[in-house]
Amino acid sequence: MARHCSESERAKWVSRWRSSGLSCERFAGKHGLGTSTLYRWAQRAGDEGDATAQSFTEVRVVGAACVAALEVEHPSGCVVRVRGAVDEAQLHAVLRALSAC
Repeated sequence: MARHCSESERAKWVSRWRSSGLSCERFAGKHGLGTSTLYRWAQRAGDEGDATAQSFTEVRVVGAACVAALEVEHPSGCVVRVRGAVDEAQLHAVLRALSAC
């Protein structure tokens, strides 16, 4: 879908994308924007950040096992669901694998 936006509107889209934590592809698709359009808007807005940069929050497991269901969604779209008991070493291995997405 073609979008004719002012410079301030483009900057707002870029800001919304950056704060969403989603990949450019997911954010653009969700809002009917072209991926290359969103990248170009970010460049025009002077956004020097890496368009594929990811961020993670450290998660610490308290105790030997986690019994609650857990779901982690990476901005790239990879999803890890953990059900049942999982020990800390297993969870670390899963999160390391997710970071490779």
